[in-house]
Amino acid sequence: KRKNKFRERENMYGVKITGVGTYVPDWVVTNEAISRILQERRADCIANLIVSPDDPRLEQFASDPDWIVRRTGIRERRFAAPDEATSDLAVKAAERALQMSGLRKDAVGFVIVATVTPDHHATPPTASLVQHKLGIPSRAPDGALHQLFVLDVSVACSSFVEALAVGYGFIASGLCKSGLVIGADVMERIIDWNNRAIFPLLGSGAGCFVLERTSAAEDEFLPNGFFPGSDGSLASLIETPKGGSRSPITAETVTNPFDQGHTLRMEGRSVFKEAVPLVAERIIPQALSRAGVELGSVGLICFHQANLRMIEPIVVKLRVAGFTGLIHNNIGRYGNTTSATIPLVYAEALEQELVPPGTLVLFVVFGGGFTWCTCLFHSEL
Repeated sequence: KRKNKFRERENMYGVKITGVGTYVPDWVVTNEAISRILQERRADCIANLIVSPDDPRLEQFASDPDWIVRRTGIRERRFAAPDEATSDLAVKAAERALQMSGLRKDAVGFVIVATVTPDHHATPPTASLVQHKLGIPSRAPDGALHQLFVLDVSVACSSFVEALAVGYGFIASGLCKSGLVIGADVMERIIDWNNRAIFPLLGSGAGCFVLERTSAAEDEFLPNGFFPGSDGSLASLIETPKGGSRSPITAETVTNPFDQGHTLRMEGRSVFKEAVPLVAERIIPQALSRAGVELGSVGLICFHQANLRMIEPIVVKLRVAGFTGLIHNNIGRYGNTTSATIPLVYAEALEQELVPPGTLVLFVVFGGGFTWCTCLFHSEL
């Protein structure tokens, strides 16, 4: 009897996206600016007698605007202002999403912030700060406490879509009627400004989806529409070596320009070698098979934008396999915004009227861990 009652509750509620909002900081950082900063830091190393002018390690500072475009497809990115933190970007994106949806703030049942750059290292969770700054009440007028889930989700570049799965689960299970899923990162705060391999790639941004309950028949998300995964054996390909409980930050990692171990590191060639076949030949086909749909029925794919040169060969493989839909990207203007990438790309596609109502959309993310996640849903905005 218990088993039957549980089955009756499965898929009892559907979920719909009723609002999308994004925010990017005003500070536009061009490739020319990136190259200039790298050259200035190279000059400082020589002037301060850290190294001689012929030290081969100085190669990490060698860059020019065209080199960056050729290697990444990125022409500019946004950096946050000195007084802007992840929660500030998240709040601005959420305000716009709430305005679009019309959802009252006292009806919000959860705030999930997907991020790898929380305002604070350990606590408080950034989602709590966002809840407070948005003015989402914790109490009713009579003093009774609201039920309100607040949590951060940190799964590297897979964070937003996995957070979306969590938000979907809250509503589909009956725990909540509505809530916010926000992806926000201020990546320039955790990357090495002394290394051309990582410095030009990343930027700041935020995006928010408002999720609300609907009937099971009107569920915009496909059954088995989320497909997450992880291969921890590849964890060392993208990591921040210092700063955690395994290896705390030392003075050396902060002051040595050739050993910024407290910042993000990535083995780009190895990531490319692993990610391209994994995404194109394993993840996407299995995700579609689980959901019972054909590749040709997908109208729009939004990829995590790690590097345009990584996306291009995946697209070629998908075209050969029969994909005829649209693949939208804006990496040239925003770079890799980590948790904000998917909402920024999807929102722009909506603004440009590239997504007619009813379009089957596929989100595909992959990143450190090594982690991945996909999401299939029908866009109705």
